[in-house]
Amino acid sequence: MNTLYDKLQVAARYNMQADDVRLLIDEEPIIDTINATDKNTLMIADLSLKEGSVERMRKAIRVIYWRADDEDRDVTIAGLAWKENNNVSFFAGKVLTP
Repeated sequence: MNTLYDKLQVAARYNMQADDVRLLIDEEPIIDTINATDKNTLMIADLSLKEGSVERMRKAIRVIYWRADDEDRDVTIAGLAWKENNNVSFFAGKVLTP
């Protein structure tokens, strides 16, 4: 369980709580929607996900994502979204630059 993807997929599988996931990753996320500013940023960010749904992510109670890799102009991300029923879903993709 070395990569960010591995850790997040395990966290989703076991429906880990957000604060526990932050301890597991031990790196500051790009976005954590517990902060109002980050929630607003998430709503306007141009995202392209290869896993997960942008619409479902934006409706989640809490979303946290981290930088997974830098590629040219776009930033590759991976994160988790917590829904009302406390189910956690993994997502991965890119934040697109204008």
